[in-house]
Amino acid sequence: MTNEPSWCFTITTLLIDDDVTTAGEYTDDDIVQNCVKTCTDGNDSEDETDQFHNVEREQEKIPKKQDALNALETLHRFFEYAAIIDQTIFDKIYELEKHTQNVETETPLKLTDFFH
Repeated sequence: MTNEPSWCFTITTLLIDDDVTTAGEYTDDDIVQNCVKTCTDGNDSEDETDQFHNVEREQEKIPKKQDALNALETLHRFFEYAAIIDQTIFDKIYELEKHTQNVETETPLKLTDFFH
């Protein structure tokens, strides 16, 4: 007696994926066209876009030294014309002006600054 099965398999294949590329390399032109198509169709990743806009908003929120000094000058004029007699308010504004003038601000680095 043999241990071989008495049945037989018939394998049938369907040729539905013959035209599908399963391997290959993208050329530079293919990559550029894909990027352009993705960007013009508006299919950018929302996460990347949101992160980019958040960084832009953070950079916009950082006031410059001169902006702070102008704001203090505006406050001084406001209290001056509001008939505020309390001299301590003006002393505090002058103190803030001194501190602001003594602050050394650094200009934010750009990515290109690292390649010089």
